[in-house]
Amino acid sequence: GAACSPGSTVPQPCSTGTFSAAPRTVSCDPCVAGEYQDDEGGTECKPWTLGGYCPTGSTIAKPCAEGSFGNESGLMSQGGCHDCPPGSLCSVGARHPTPCATGTYSNASGASACTGCAAGTYQEGEGQTTCKPCDLGGYCVAGVVGAGEDAFDMARETRSDGAWKIGIAVSHMRRSLLPSAQSSHTEPSGA
Repeated sequence: GAACSPGSTVPQPCSTGTFSAAPRTVSCDPCVAGEYQDDEGGTECKPWTLGGYCPTGSTIAKPCAEGSFGNESGLMSQGGCHDCPPGSLCSVGARHPTPCATGTYSNASGASACTGCAAGTYQEGEGQTTCKPCDLGGYCVAGVVGAGEDAFDMARETRSDGAWKIGIAVSHMRRSLLPSAQSSHTEPSGA
C-alpha cells in the first residue's frame, strides 16, 4: 500500500484511487476501470458491485444515472448501465428496474418516474405502458387503479343527514357506493 520513489527516505502511502500490491514499489498503480479505492495505502482495489460503475483511477464508485440501472459488477462507465425498460422506473444507482405501480404507467425507455393515469383512464396492473379507458357506465378520477361498476374500496363517511360523502384518499369510485339512509344517492361534483 506504499511506494518509494528514487531518493525518498520514507515510503509514501498510495493515494485514493491507486494501490500497490507488492513491496519495494516505485509507484502506485491506478485502479482499473470497474474497481475503486477510497482509502489511502490500499494494497488492492475494490470491485464495484451493482447499481454503478468505476472509471480508471476511481476513488469512489459512481452510481448509474436516473433512468438507468446496473445489474452487473465491474462496469467501467455510464455506457455500461442499461436503460430502464418501458413499464418501469429507475432511480439514481438502481440495481434493477422498479415496475410502475398500479394507477401509473411509463411508455418510454429510460424513465426515472412513472406517470399517473389521467382522468377517464385507469390501470390495475403493475409494470404497464398505457392506461385503459374507463368502462361504460362508470368513471375514473386521475390516478385510479380500478374503474366502472366493479370498482371498490372507496373512502367514505356518513354525514349527519344520513347520506354518504366522499372522503380523502379516493382511489376507486362507483356510483352505486353512495347510498343514503333514504335509499337515494349523492353524486360527487365534477364527475
